[in-house]
Amino acid sequence: MLRKSIFLILIQFILCPIFWFVAHAQTEICKMNGSKIDVSEITNLSPKVCDAPVRSFNLDIFQLAVCTSDPTEFLKGNSTEDPCFYFWDHNKGDNSISVGVTKSSETSFPSSLPPTGVYTHGFGTISSTIGINAEFEFDEQKIIGGNSEGTAWHSAPFLNAPQSFIQGGDRNVTMKDFTDGNYTKFTETFTESQASLNEFTFTYNSLSVSTFLNTLERGFAAPHNGNYGRSLLINNDYDLASSYNDATKIIIIEDYASPKVVTDQTNSILFKYSPDYTARLNFVANGDNWIVPGIFFGNPQFDIEFE
Repeated sequence: MLRKSIFLILIQFILCPIFWFVAHAQTEICKMNGSKIDVSEITNLSPKVCDAPVRSFNLDIFQLAVCTSDPTEFLKGNSTEDPCFYFWDHNKGDNSISVGVTKSSETSFPSSLPPTGVYTHGFGTISSTIGINAEFEFDEQKIIGGNSEGTAWHSAPFLNAPQSFIQGGDRNVTMKDFTDGNYTKFTETFTESQASLNEFTFTYNSLSVSTFLNTLERGFAAPHNGNYGRSLLINNDYDLASSYNDATKIIIIEDYASPKVVTDQTNSILFKYSPDYTARLNFVANGDNWIVPGIFFGNPQFDIEFE
């Protein structure tokens, strides 16, 4: 018998992202000098990648579910057996939920607890386009990015006018831009103070930077909970996306290292997302300066707790 409860989406710090864009399993948080990124610490990075601070990002959520077995083949359309209990399902008529994510924000809605039992998996479905409000300021003028038109490197061809700011210009960036080599499209240099921030949007129209890919396995256990998982790109019909233009949503599946047990004492379930690790900078040395060939936006983190 199901009990009515308040289902919470709680936004807080989580230690591991859903999937990575680069070959290594973890990157460092950019070292800070006060509120600015410490340029002197870039040399110590190996590889030359770090995660910059992000003020917030925006999620559109379409499905939230827990499952008694792996739902991947059902979600891919290869099985008719759905092992999941849905707290929210846009595919069955529920409206999408829009959340502006910060470290302290939260939202709730009325739902029902799943039947008592053991749940081995969970998943959330979100929009493939994520809005990100980010601030990139360095403590020295040694950073070179793209120009404001996104057509060339700042001060090209000599790259001799580094700045201390990199900021977005209200533009959409996609995974296909990596495939096409449009790196200058999503870095810009600004010399003025960043009192008001511009909004980037990042679209996961692939799960690979080199070709179209609609399924990606996370090949390492999340450090904070030991979970493995995978991500699927789907279209508006909830079928696996077949091309860059077809991808509109991402399904993030978690394989629980420790199955979740729902008893008659369970009274709430928390889905968590974090604004950390959503803006990854990579650096290439240019003499005493650093070129930022791209900012890897996106990468929302996902977790679930039964309480």
